Amino acid sequence: MGDEQKATPSRVTGSTFFRLFNGDLHVSNDSGEANQGNAQNYVTIPGKPTDDSKVIFKEKVICKLAEQVHDQKPLASNREKNLVLAIRSAAWRMGLLIPKGKENDYKKGTRYNECKEMSQANTDACYETKEELKRLHELKGDGAAAAITAAVSAGIAENKYDWLDEDLQSRIEDQATNILCLIAYVFRARGHHYTEDIKGVYADKWEKNRNADNDLIKESDWQIIATRGAHAILPTKLDEFYLASAAENKCCRAYMIRVNVPCAGTAFYFALLAGLDEVRLIYGKHLGKFEGDIKKLKDICDDLSTKRWKGGINRIYYGGEAYNGKESTFAALAAVVFGTNSAEEVESELKNAKSLERVAKNAPLAMAAYRAYASGFYNMLQTSEGQAYLGEGAVKTVFGQRDETREIGDAKNNT
Repeated sequence: MGDEQKATPSRVTGSTFFRLFNGDLHVSNDSGEANQGNAQNYVTIPGKPTDDSKVIFKEKVICKLAEQVHDQKPLASNREKNLVLAIRSAAWRMGLLIPKGKENDYKKGTRYNECKEMSQANTDACYETKEELKRLHELKGDGAAAAITAAVSAGIAENKYDWLDEDLQSRIEDQATNILCLIAYVFRARGHHYTEDIKGVYADKWEKNRNADNDLIKESDWQIIATRGAHAILPTKLDEFYLASAAENKCCRAYMIRVNVPCAGTAFYFALLAGLDEVRLIYGKHLGKFEGDIKKLKDICDDLSTKRWKGGINRIYYGGEAYNGKESTFAALAAVVFGTNSAEEVESELKNAKSLERVAKNAPLAMAAYRAYASGFYNMLQTSEGQAYLGEGAVKTVFGQRDETREIGDAKNNT
């Protein structure tokens, strides 16, 4: 997958934009994930069996992958071990783990965990003939359990994997596509697999998965899942999987409609453009003097929309182009948007938009003026004349009492 793929970011306008701003158009981070290699962090995965007629025996693969959870920093609990193992084994079964030396079809990838192929002997030990699998699974009762246990435990010390939770492994497997698509979305929109301020994004977006096993993942689990579990997947491979899952309707709709959100590093431009849509609704006459800048902003957004990772803070992992535009060019426009939305009376997530604030500070007088103007406008709207002027519904929409039925996911707004 390269930058030549056209991807149109979702357009988010009006109060919906402000309500969901820091989930889908986050502009406070200006640095991506470091490319930190660590020879001690590796995941050993099975290759192909010597005999192509043999087929995979899942229980053996799980036990082999389980060996890796002890090779990094100690995991704190059996639950953490099971979460890491479940994500890695699901990713392996879906072909998402690329062993070192075989990444030629992929651009630069982070080296959080090296993926290494097992020795041929260990690989062969993960496979069985179809006849042997059939015999194992046709056995009944204790005989079947004993036979499978013996097969899985071959060459493994007794009780070495007594922490394995088969129920948790199975439940994670059932939700693996949605879990990995959510991680891919967060990495695209926020620039990191996990930071403390991202924890709430995972929890919020997981709730939007209508088919979610709600008791499966706790908010505190996401750090382990997204880092120790998913760091074994090259960013390019994870993004390809997300795009394919969305295109083939394999992930939940909440993640499908977010597949093309602006990548971290470019969101400032899309956020400013979307913010101007709402400013135009209330203070439209003030934007006439900025028409040239607004056109330039739209052209930039159109350009960034044609290349999926152009300008992104993690573009190095995708072969994305750099974008050399200067945000300060739009200081006056940023001052209008940030000034009007940072007034004390206005409830807006834009108050927390650090990049927008940083650029707006290049036009401090304009920012202060529009903040004061917004305060005065709000106070005017509290009068009966103001209510009549704009309409009670519009007042509620602008100043915090928003229509919660409006949703970023409306398909017609994401094309």
